[in-house]
Amino acid sequence: MIPYQISDATYKIAKQLGLEIFPTDKPDKKIKVYDAKTGIFLFYVGDSKYYDYHTYLADEKKGIFPKGTADDRKRLYHIRHKNDIEISRKSYIGAKLLW
Repeated sequence: MIPYQISDATYKIAKQLGLEIFPTDKPDKKIKVYDAKTGIFLFYVGDSKYYDYHTYLADEKKGIFPKGTADDRKRLYHIRHKNDIEISRKSYIGAKLLW
């Protein structure tokens, strides 16, 4: 399996949230998340079996998906996970970084 490539946009979002992110050492996850101030590990986000917004965008540019697929998938993700995102810090950060 090809390791997940963290996008520049994801690094930028992490910095805005006060986080540091790194490629994961777990094959079933995408990103390791740390608190930027303390350097303390927080959690892993993103299931490696599924696409995310930035992956859809990259594949749109390659012509694998039609234009607009990434935005549509992002909209559907937020509808599907609305309650999780609102109540869980991990879900909120995962949504911000990946969607």
